[in-house]
Amino acid sequence: MSVRTNDLVASSVSAASAELASAGNPFVAVRVRETSGSKVIYLASRGNKSPAYVLKLRKPRRLIPATARKREQLSTAAEYDAIGTVARYFAGIPQFARSVPRPVRLLKDHDAFVTEFIEGRSLKDILPLATGLLSRASSRSALRSVCYKCGVWLGLQHQMPIPDSLPSRAFDLERLRQKSDAAVSLLPESTRGTTAIRDLRAAADDYARPITDDVTCHGDFQPGNIFVRDGEPFVIDFGTMGIGPAEDDLAFFLVLMATQKFRIVLGNAAGDPRFTVDLCDAFFDGYGSSRAAQLPALKPLVAVYMLERLAAMFDTTSRLPRIARPVVRARLNRWVERDLTAFLRRLEHLWTGRS
Repeated sequence: MSVRTNDLVASSVSAASAELASAGNPFVAVRVRETSGSKVIYLASRGNKSPAYVLKLRKPRRLIPATARKREQLSTAAEYDAIGTVARYFAGIPQFARSVPRPVRLLKDHDAFVTEFIEGRSLKDILPLATGLLSRASSRSALRSVCYKCGVWLGLQHQMPIPDSLPSRAFDLERLRQKSDAAVSLLPESTRGTTAIRDLRAAADDYARPITDDVTCHGDFQPGNIFVRDGEPFVIDFGTMGIGPAEDDLAFFLVLMATQKFRIVLGNAAGDPRFTVDLCDAFFDGYGSSRAAQLPALKPLVAVYMLERLAAMFDTTSRLPRIARPVVRARLNRWVERDLTAFLRRLEHLWTGRS
């Protein structure tokens, strides 16, 4: 059964089907998922409910939120090439040989491309089930294992040869100040004056160029782009790949792990918040780096990305039903004042070197 689509999606699906169809059996859209930068369409042969391919269709730049990293994304052709490069690299590593969906077709005229479909659940969707008060110890142990493997995977990507075609994502103090100032300006006035926000702004200013060499960064390494199948992670969405400090990916993962919406909305009902730090520690154990001397830019980048993430979350509340806005904003404010500070304190060992 196909799903309803607008003209732009329908045109792209038709073009993809023409490229992929064999024996006269066309492909149709069976599911559509929207992200900040793209529409993701799952394709199956007509009469089949199981997807075989994924069509990624870029959104116009004007529709991408101002705080989204997708505004720095590669061109469609460059992302398609980047996926192929990463897939070939990991194909030579037995543990992760199928950890990147293979590219299948580039649809230049539609600003889209097709990759293979790999069945799995996103880490973002697994987190609420495995970290809540009613979760089983076995689920929590399995989740630690997944986060550890995510760290191993990212460490391997950071070791891969840097493709010549990737843009530089170099950071400097002035750019970070601009990013943090822009994010803070989007926060409600009542939030800007909290201790947590003042501490984040101070940390964002405390930036020094990393002593480590630049690496091949994923650019959007976070739970929504990590899928899990049989306890093994596979990674999608290479649209913001670039050359930059390793801390870019590491900090972004930390921030998105900490700011899952279910935890902010449910509070203590979502389970012990310290478990999130345990998962982050498992991730860093897999990555193989846990001392400040190795991660000089981690804390300031965590601060910048946390400010940007909070700005995006407060912006999202403006699109909620009017009756729900004050409740959600109050919970988000409470999370900033209480849980955010506690989370950052529990991560101090990462940038102080103390266990």
